[in-house]
Parts: sequence; C-alpha cells; structure tokens
Amino acid sequence: MNIRGRGWAKKAAYVCLIVAISGAAYGLYAFSVFKATEAMLAAAILFVAASQIPGWIGGSERKLRNPGELSDLIKANAALSKKIQILHRRLDELAADNGPESAEEYERVVQKVGAMEQKFQEMEERAASAPPRKSAISNFMGAPRKVSSGPPSKFPMTATPGLVDDALGSGALGFFLQPVVTIATRRTMAYEATLQLIGPNGSPFDERSVKEVIRRENLEIHLDRMLLDKTVRVATHFRNRGRNAAVICRFNERSYFDEDFLFYLAETLSSRRDLAGAVHPAISQNDLAVVSTSALETLANLNDLGFSFVMDRLRDLDAKPEILR
Repeated sequence: MNIRGRGWAKKAAYVCLIVAISGAAYGLYAFSVFKATEAMLAAAILFVAASQIPGWIGGSERKLRNPGELSDLIKANAALSKKIQILHRRLDELAADNGPESAEEYERVVQKVGAMEQKFQEMEERAASAPPRKSAISNFMGAPRKVSSGPPSKFPMTATPGLVDDALGSGALGFFLQPVVTIATRRTMAYEATLQLIGPNGSPFDERSVKEVIRRENLEIHLDRMLLDKTVRVATHFRNRGRNAAVICRFNERSYFDEDFLFYLAETLSSRRDLAGAVHPAISQNDLAVVSTSALETLANLNDLGFSFVMDRLRDLDAKPEILR
C-alpha cells in the first residue's frame, strides 16, 4: 500500500502500523486462536485507517490551496485574453495594410491566435471545474468568511439585448480565422471565418444566449454583412501578398432566404472579381434545396464568375447541384 503525505504524517502512519503488528503478535502469543483472529482483524482495520491519514491531511491541504490556485488561473486568463485582443488588432492592421510586408507574418499571427485561443479555452474549462471558493475559518454561526473575488472574470457572459446592442454600437466584434488543414500534407488549405460579439468583460458572449438574442432581434443579416465585408478585406490582404489562401464564410441560414442580403452578396462579390477562388460562401445542403428561384439564380450567377460555394451538412451524397462546381 502506497502511503502518501507529509513527513510527520508518514511517521504517524508507520507508528500506527508497528503498534498494530505488535498487537497482533501479542495476541497470537497470549490469547487463544479466536482472540488472536480478533486481534488480527483489529490490526488490519487500524492499519487501513492509519494509511489514510496522510491522504486526508494532504486532501485538506489541497482544498485550502484551491482558492489561491483559482485566483492565479483567473489572472492568467485575463493576461492571455489581453494578448489575444492585441493580436486581433494586429490582424486588422495587416488586413488593411497594402504595404510590402510578407504574407508569412499574417499566417504566423493567425496560427498564434489559434493556439492561444485553444489554450484560453482549456484554462476556462479548468477554472470552471475548480471547486467554489470557501474559507477555512467560519464564525461561530457557521457563516463562511468572505474572500476577495480578485480580478474580473473572463468567463463568457450571458447575452442580453442591451449588452448586444452596446457591443454592436461600440464595434466590440471579434473576427476569427480557423485554419482548415489537409490530413495528408498537414498544410493549411483554407480558413473558415467567423464573427463573434465581445462582452464588456473582454470575452465572447455565451454562445447559446447570444444566438437567442440575435435571433429574437433579427440581427443575423446585419452580422452576416459585416462578416462578408471583413472576409473580403482578409482575402484582399492574402491576394496582395501573393497568397492563394481561400476564406470560407459561414452565413446564417436566414440570410440565404433574404433577398436584400442576396443582392448585397451578389453586388459585393461581382465588384471584386479578382477575388474569385478566394472567397467561398458556405451553405447547407438542406438550405440549398429549399431556397427561392431568385436565390438559386443569384448563386448560379456568382458561380459563373468563379465564386464557388462550399456545401456542408450533407445528407444526400449522390446530390450534385448544378450551381456548384
């Protein structure tokens, strides 16, 4: 049996073990076989209890250290969130700049942001799984002593119409590029673009609540227009740097049923034919099967200009839409 704990706790466990064995030996010598059996049983119980002492002590010490560990984790999360925001601003600067900078810098920043966001998510999960803060000392009524909450939390906030409106008004938007890597060569073949609203605490809103607010307030089309504009800027940046990287736009399904959005999509891409092959709107197979005739004509015309579409959420693998290349 592995006995763990601090030095003095281990010594106490070994002392209890010696006493237990000595008692069993004395029982074998001085008493009958029946009483010796009882002594052995008592010795075994005492030994098991003694071996658990270090674990109990170590566990209580770990519980006392948890509040400090959680505070350190929140501080690290806050620092990492600031770094991510700085890198996103740098990406916007690179996307808007048509200077002689190399395209490798933009790709390096994108990959760095992806790695940092993954680390941020892991740290959030660790903090969420940590036990709640408790004081080791309670007053005579049993009420726990209040502990300072430390820096503001960077956990996702629950979205409300007011907070979402403030985020849109202040331009608190996060533009993310997720690399799409081939399995065979492990090279980046495209980027999937997404747009997220940032809460007042510096982190994106809770995904479920923000989607509900966006749906109720009919903001899908407005956000998809902004996503299209930013995607065109990024694709332009790649093209000016001599890179043929493709950027995939994943629009909300409602946008493909809105005539105004389809007109805006057609007008925007038709005026930027130099980006043909670089911008790829995504549409699900179900939506493609039920959109209006005018929507299909718009998509077909864009496809003729070289703007091929990504069809996802496949249900019928044999279906081959004519508007898609």
